[in-house]
Amino acid sequence: MFDQHGFQARLARRFNVSRQTVNGWRADGIPVPYCAGVEEECDREFTRRDFRPSDWEVIWPELANHAAKV
Repeated sequence: MFDQHGFQARLARRFNVSRQTVNGWRADGIPVPYCAGVEEECDREFTRRDFRPSDWEVIWPELANHAAKV
């Protein structure tokens, strides 16, 4: 995802952060406030569950409720 041509620049513009900040997310993980926006930018190819596998249910309980209904 982060290797896609122009993707880091697009995220940097959307969130008004530097490309270096976005590049740091590769190693450090995407901060919670940006996860939904990154999910949108990658057309949900990757989801918040992918970005935060150990705590997504706590952060976004509505996703857990939705998954249980499907």
